[in-house]
Amino acid sequence: MESAPPTNARRLAKVMIEKELVLETVDKTGVTYQIYDVFFSKWLEREY
Repeated sequence: MESAPPTNARRLAKVMIEKELVLETVDKTGVTYQIYDVFFSKWLEREY
């Protein structure tokens, strides 16, 4: 699988956060992302 350029990845992450598919958490150690939607998470596990 080919990775997306950083600008495309950031844009995709922003859209997924807005659509509540991904949860973004910011703390003193940095930013973490968590798949919010269980079905989306299972699909990602199966496909990638």
